This record gives sequence, C-alpha cells and structure tokens, in this order.
Amino acid sequence: MKNLNRLLFLSMVMTCLSPMAQTKEIAWKSHSGAMRHFNPKQDGDLGLFIPPLTLVSVEKVNDTTFIQTFNNNFMEPQISVDTIYYDSFWMKPKSELDTLVPLYFPGVILEGFDEKPSDSKPILKKTTNQTPL
Repeated sequence: MKNLNRLLFLSMVMTCLSPMAQTKEIAWKSHSGAMRHFNPKQDGDLGLFIPPLTLVSVEKVNDTTFIQTFNNNFMEPQISVDTIYYDSFWMKPKSELDTLVPLYFPGVILEGFDEKPSDSKPILKKTTNQTPL
C-alpha cells in the first residue's frame, strides 16, 4: 500500500510537470503557429490568431474562369491570388451579382463582369434532314 501511494504521488507530479517540459518552439509548431511570427522572447500563448483572408477583387477571365484576390492586413500585408473554375456563384448573371455581392462580400471590386455574354456557337446544331416520300 505504501508503494502504491508513492507511485500515485510520483505519477501525479510527473503529470503536472509535463506541460512545462515543452519548449516554446515545439509548442508553437505543434499548435500550427507560423514560424515567421515566432518570437522566443514573447509569452507563449500556443499560437497566434491570424484572421481569415478578405476577398478584395474578382476578375472574370472568361465565362468559366475567375481570379480571386485576397488580402490580409493583420501583421504583414499579404496578397494571395486564387484561380477558380466553374464556380456557380460567380457564373450568375450580372444582374444577380449586383444584388448578392454587396450582401456577402461588401467592398469587393468586380472586373470583367460588365461584358455581355460571348456569342458562342452551339456545339450541336439541329439538322433537318427530311427525305421526301
């Protein structure tokens, strides 16, 4: 019984001290902190909150391809560009986008959406091959 109490006490002490055994750098990496924001002199909060990117502009390349530009002004200004294909939201007509974009993405600049839809020829043509009887 005496040995069991010692074992329980020792395991409780080791459990309490184990969080302090981790270095700041390892804790930062294991909790998905970006290394460019790591500061060893700073109090460790196990990760830095980085807000999500905000959509700045959308450029319409053609009827199915769009280029989105994002910005992050938290610590360092970061601009990232993403190309998307066949997105059902951005493929809507201009009249629908004029009402939906200010609701979901206020302040977004739309480029290339003023154009009229391209007059593309249909792939399959209707043929009228009627043979006289």
